[in-house]
Amino acid sequence: EALRLDTLVTGIAGELKDQNLDVTVTGTQTVSVRAGKLALSRALRNLMINAATHGRQAAVSVADADGADGAVAQVIIEDEGPGIPPELLYRVFEPFFRVDPGRRQNIAGAGLGLTIAREIVQRAGGDIKISNRNGGGLKQVVELAKVEDSLISSLAALYHHRVKYLEDPDKKRRAEAMEAREKYRREQAQRKEKILTQ
Repeated sequence: EALRLDTLVTGIAGELKDQNLDVTVTGTQTVSVRAGKLALSRALRNLMINAATHGRQAAVSVADADGADGAVAQVIIEDEGPGIPPELLYRVFEPFFRVDPGRRQNIAGAGLGLTIAREIVQRAGGDIKISNRNGGGLKQVVELAKVEDSLISSLAALYHHRVKYLEDPDKKRRAEAMEAREKYRREQAQRKEKILTQ
């Protein structure tokens, strides 16, 4: 389904803030992607919680950018934590990987958040990039293929046309009659097939 990424991110950030996590949306651009809402919400939530919990606070933004394969939508999550030693960055998506096992072992869900998030994003055709910020802290960048506004407008227009069509009593009755005839033909075909197979 086509999702307004900026709206989704703002909503998640607000929910986490209500849970006393230091998550702030610093800027957004209107951009849409094609992904499952529940799954993508889970992935973004995991990344924001990771930043707010291990990096003290999360600054989140949504950008309409240009990637290697064309226009992409980006969710950028930056924190103020210690970052990750460069030699360990390649391991961040390994299940249960922890830079400091002793400090994180009592945090619920620690160790699987990044792994699950990356799997969800990759299934949607995107990826997650993680790097250390120059000024300290970690930077997580989610990239997903952007859905063009023209396509979204076309789908919306088609939906509204169908709604308007069904609101016309005569047209609605004709549509219902066609559906009834089709259902009758299917039932007859099923009966015939049942007789032949007996």
